[in-house]
Amino acid sequence: IRNHRSTLGAFVLWLESQGITTADRIGKGHLDEWLAHLNRRRTKCGLPLKTQSLNLHIGHARQFLNYLAGGGFIGTAIVPCSIRNGSVSTSSANP
Repeated sequence: IRNHRSTLGAFVLWLESQGITTADRIGKGHLDEWLAHLNRRRTKCGLPLKTQSLNLHIGHARQFLNYLAGGGFIGTAIVPCSIRNGSVSTSSANP
């Protein structure tokens, strides 16, 4: 639970820093920007996040977005199907 709280908290704080304060305003572009943000993040030692840490952040965000989509808060079009080459691939071309 602590990992989910930490990673989702960081995701929500990042969304808020981008002016996104409601779930219905999250778009695919935001997910691409968030992924770039994660890739720029550094540890306290100045090292990039390990693949395992990146996957944890991405997996928890995907679960959260699936939850929001299941509840009708967001469209399923923005829930990431996969993440390749630094970009989020969704089930639809919709932003």
